[in-house]
Amino acid sequence: MTIYEKIKSLNLPLGKYVVLAGSALEGYGIRKAGDIDIAVTSDIYRKLKDAGWEEIVKPSGIKVLRNEEFEVGKDNWCYGDYVTSLEYLIRGATIIEEVPFVALEEIVKFKTAFNREKDRKDIELIKDYIKKEKNVI
Repeated sequence: MTIYEKIKSLNLPLGKYVVLAGSALEGYGIRKAGDIDIAVTSDIYRKLKDAGWEEIVKPSGIKVLRNEEFEVGKDNWCYGDYVTSLEYLIRGATIIEEVPFVALEEIVKFKTAFNREKDRKDIELIKDYIKKEKNVI
């Protein structure tokens, strides 16, 4: 099953979620992801929690829901110098096969703020991807 099919199987309404980080990179065809990270609005978060998704607290203190290979967070996003709103991420999403993926520019900002080795590698992959896309057009 493709990442698009997996996400669509959740039946989340467009405008209420966006696929994030490494999962978005898989959506763009840049690299595979280990799990699927999604940000949802508070009402969708409550529905998933009520449906039995497990709520955990990450080491950073952020609460997320987990179910199989999905990890779902909500509301605003703040990591170091990177601060944004879920509304902004949803509004700027790139729709691929009817699934909204966070814009590549936002992934770069997020990964720059996090600045782990895997983030620096992803930034290079994104830059290479953008160069290839520009050469195709």
